[in-house]
Amino acid sequence: MAVTYTWAVTGMKVLASAGPLANYVINAEWTKTGTDENGNTGTFTGATPFQPDPTQPDFVPFDQLTEAIVLSWVQPVVT
Repeated sequence: MAVTYTWAVTGMKVLASAGPLANYVINAEWTKTGTDENGNTGTFTGATPFQPDPTQPDFVPFDQLTEAIVLSWVQPVVT
């Protein structure tokens, strides 16, 4: 029986303080929903913490984030 999974970012927490890490994501809330061939679904909800490091070459500022980018951080940790 095949299951199709869909992911969604449902919220993000950011550092609101001033300084070099202001407005950077520190936590992403998400859901992973599986649907089988018969239309049965199940959803898992979670949250993944992050340690922002703007000195890394692949760092993405908050105002440039997309759902796909955030999910690319979450999925390797969760799956």
